[in-house]
Amino acid sequence: MAIVENGTRPEERVLTGRLDDLGGLVARHAVTGPAMLFVGEVAAFAEAFVEPARQLQEAAA
Repeated sequence: MAIVENGTRPEERVLTGRLDDLGGLVARHAVTGPAMLFVGEVAAFAEAFVEPARQLQEAAA
């Protein structure tokens, strides 16, 4: 599963983990929102696309 906090904002964070540790992940990383939760195969794409997208945003700035 993946949690996307502050999506499309400069302070965007993407956290990935197991659904059975959702509460712990949120607590450890002090997620405050707004945030979206992605569960299943689509969550696997989070790690593959986050860093390349961030690099494109920085290059465009």
